[in-house]
Amino acid sequence: MNGVRLRHRAYSILFSACSLFGLILLPSWACAADHVLVLTISDYSHVKPLPGVRHDRENALELARLLGYDTRQARSLSNAELAGDGILRAVTALTGQVREGDRLFLYYSGHGASFPVVGGCAEALVPQDAGSALGVPGLVRTSDLIKALDGVRDKLSDAFVFFDACHAGGLRDLVASSGTSARSGLQQVGTPGLTGKSVPIRGGEHCLNVANRSSFKAFAPAGDSSARGMGLSLSRNFTFVAAAREDEEALDLENQGGLATTALLQCARDGVSNISGTGIVNVDELRRCAQQRINSLVPTITSAHRPHNVEVYSNVHKALANVRISAAPGSSSVSEAERVERVFEQVASNSNPNLGASAWFSRQRVALGQPVELHYSVRNPGFLSVLYVGSDRKDIQALLSNHPVRPSSTTLLGPTTITEPAGDNRFLVLYTREPVNWTAVLNDAKAGHKVALSAAISQSIACAAEGQRNATPFTLGSGPCGALRNATAFVPSKDVTPTNHSPFVGYGAWLLTVRGE
Repeated sequence: MNGVRLRHRAYSILFSACSLFGLILLPSWACAADHVLVLTISDYSHVKPLPGVRHDRENALELARLLGYDTRQARSLSNAELAGDGILRAVTALTGQVREGDRLFLYYSGHGASFPVVGGCAEALVPQDAGSALGVPGLVRTSDLIKALDGVRDKLSDAFVFFDACHAGGLRDLVASSGTSARSGLQQVGTPGLTGKSVPIRGGEHCLNVANRSSFKAFAPAGDSSARGMGLSLSRNFTFVAAAREDEEALDLENQGGLATTALLQCARDGVSNISGTGIVNVDELRRCAQQRINSLVPTITSAHRPHNVEVYSNVHKALANVRISAAPGSSSVSEAERVERVFEQVASNSNPNLGASAWFSRQRVALGQPVELHYSVRNPGFLSVLYVGSDRKDIQALLSNHPVRPSSTTLLGPTTITEPAGDNRFLVLYTREPVNWTAVLNDAKAGHKVALSAAISQSIACAAEGQRNATPFTLGSGPCGALRNATAFVPSKDVTPTNHSPFVGYGAWLLTVRGE
């Protein structure tokens, strides 16, 4: 590793009262809350019922638990409770419930619909009492959903939203526009016990054909679908999972529930292959597993449909630290340098963009032997740490460990000198409200020393970040990070002193590159 050194004042390491690695747990009220809202409609008044959806409430709650959300205070609404504006009222009510740093698991299972707009089709959810010859006014439109979520998205450190409905992929701007649709909501799709989760719309024939029905060809909406979005910018704290693409019909299994829901649930139960090698499963790896199940199941139960495609929008790298790894790639498939690079990317992508913090280097390219300066800006007191992998990609070093920072518009740390060999130097800059025990995380008896890259070190870094991201007693228990928490290296000393910062609001992270030439 090149001889990079960041000059700074040394500070002793404290432990977070609610942090991952074996620390004292505060009472539940002291930690940020999980909000779990499950909305299911199976008994429609005027359109085809969805008998399988009666299973989806419990399926969704189990999925939430397996993903690490606290479901003890979960709220579930179904059928007549979701008539009229019931769906919107339930989502809008979150505005008065969510506090800064809270997490959200929002689930909907029921009919979806697609209706014509200028330039193509737009998607919506179907209330329980919607009429059989649907007109657009009876739907829960994209724009209404966005307004309902606007009241909470800037508070949340993490949101997982899953819509098991037809055309859900068209709700991707969380949920905004474009797509095509179907007509099978008023009839079985050709196989007993199997129902399509969509209903027809008057006056929108071009929106009725779905790409995954064997009797139809795919419809390609005119224009750029992104231009028809409603302006909600999805970011790192939002992950939206759609059961089907905007031009596809999702399927409902009478004796099991929504096909996408049951596939995701089974994968979360059985474990997921960690293709990236980071040591923590991400949501795209969960999606891949579910898609494989759907692809293998649909041909065995119906010839009227091809498999629909589960899609993930926004944060596809969202870490699912509580999900067991079923099979990790062999050492030959992922080098240790590639592994830690992916961990850095995962940690950065799972940071909370609502913390009001940022960090950047003064230059991205520098002559070898020349210094660069690290700048940062924070809104609240906390700690700044810097992990570094040099251009030789052999080892990792904590250049900065828990440097206390206070609110400032722009503050300077450094300088950092870039030395040989030439190439990209990677820096993971973390802002945490609670200190991290980097000596334990890097298995380094002497803080600041270089540590050889390894799968264990990469996983430990990923888990350390998860410990700062809304960990509760329900997270990290059965996944790979739960085992690390109980390891001897992570048992706190007797003189652990918790800080007074609000725990579990997430962390800020930036993956920065400086090229030495």
